[in-house]
Amino acid sequence: MKVAGKAPVVVVGTIFVDLKCFPKYELNFKGRNPGVARFFHGGVGRNVAETMALLGSHVRFSSAAQEGGLGHEVLTRLNDAGVDVDGVYTTASPEANGMWVAILNREGDLACSVSQMPNVVYLEQAWERHGERMLRGSCLTVLELDLSVKLADRVLTDAARHGVPVVGLPGNFECVRHQPDLLPRLHTFVCNQVEAEELCGQRPISSVPAAKQAARLILARGLKAVVVTLGPLGAVGFGQGMDEPFFVPAQQVEVVDTTGAGDAFVAGFSHSLAAGAGLRLAVEAGTRVAAWTVSATESVCRDLRGRMDADSWEGWGEIDLARKQSSFDI
Repeated sequence: MKVAGKAPVVVVGTIFVDLKCFPKYELNFKGRNPGVARFFHGGVGRNVAETMALLGSHVRFSSAAQEGGLGHEVLTRLNDAGVDVDGVYTTASPEANGMWVAILNREGDLACSVSQMPNVVYLEQAWERHGERMLRGSCLTVLELDLSVKLADRVLTDAARHGVPVVGLPGNFECVRHQPDLLPRLHTFVCNQVEAEELCGQRPISSVPAAKQAARLILARGLKAVVVTLGPLGAVGFGQGMDEPFFVPAQQVEVVDTTGAGDAFVAGFSHSLAAGAGLRLAVEAGTRVAAWTVSATESVCRDLRGRMDADSWEGWGEIDLARKQSSFDI
């Protein structure tokens, strides 16, 4: 399939308001924990959209947001980052945005969380109003799968009609769990080791060989490519036409906050894939963006361009060169 290397990428997903709690000492789950609590912009789709725009992608975002207040603030920041937010449905209802309360441990890893999903009806209305327009001329769609089966089916159907490949990532895994036949309609599925365990019935997937075996099993469901992320280990990728899955180690950085690492990986991966990069190069880019994000205080690293410019990795030059080409095979 030939697509334009500079064409827009459509991102479909949620906007959340995140409350992150950072304890001062070791967590005591039965008592009080002094520390710091801060609000951040969040949501899988929102994180992916902003990160891709900061990397240089032309992003069209389909989502829902509450009018005024934090909703206005979120959309303003996305717009300032270069995200086209004309496809976001706005409403006075506070149910348009999700809410996520996260408690991290002293190492920056997620200890526990509570997630309140937004009302998916508003996301369905956003796609109903703007989906066709957003797909025209686009080269890739990044879909947060676990919004509703109805919405996932509609996005996949519309994208297929426009000849636009879809990268899918799970949110809470509900849609994939109840509708596994969504997977073969994707071009690429990106999941972590816990999600791969559920798909493959393997426990645990905590090593590279186990992740490679899981990638083989998932690809056999009819996908063009699959990526299994392994947190601090790195990621495994496998695509049709490859003899064996490959492994890309994670970048070693000082961890501040691991939340948003998976979203950052998908953003770096999808930015590179849309630019015309091959699967291995896209996975390598994803690991670098994820590393920079876990070393930042937010779920999005705001200094991505600066870090890319300072990075000695030659892959960024290859991705930029591919992006300048008129078309590429995906």
